[in-house]
Amino acid sequence: MQLTPEGAAVAGTAAAQSVRCMTHSRQGQVSVDLHLILVWVTSVHDRGPCQDAFMEPKNIVQELWDRMQARDWSGLGELLADDLVVEWPASAERIVGRENYVTINVEYPEGWAINVLRIVEDGEVVVSEVEVPHGTRGIFRVASFWTVRDGHIVDGREYWTCLGSAAPPQWRAAYVQRV
Repeated sequence: MQLTPEGAAVAGTAAAQSVRCMTHSRQGQVSVDLHLILVWVTSVHDRGPCQDAFMEPKNIVQELWDRMQARDWSGLGELLADDLVVEWPASAERIVGRENYVTINVEYPEGWAINVLRIVEDGEVVVSEVEVPHGTRGIFRVASFWTVRDGHIVDGREYWTCLGSAAPPQWRAAYVQRV
């Protein structure tokens, strides 16, 4: 059975259906009656079907980057815990609070885009690698380590760099290729 928005009159409506399933055991076929209950959840921002409360941590981090790209600042804030803490070790900064994190991103000079390269999840820890080209400032890369708990990003550590900004030491030249 598949429940669609048309099948649920309003957000949060449950639909139930009894289903007879056949399974096999050592004694032969067994008939089992199952009662399925499906709930359709619709986002409060009309982004279509959304199960924010039940999203996997890696999907929440993907949404973080998608909402940044869309400049959906209120939507970005919905993904963050009120007491969010994000550290930027390269510049020795700590951002405390959802409002400060969102405002820093709102205030960053326009001309940038978000290209998610990969996202890896291990329980509540999610790592994302993102490229952020900026029209006048260059191409940045960020490796971000997020903790997602109860459907919200609660902390993060981001390592930002500008591609090619660090000159490699001469002693490695024989062992590496330049990219």
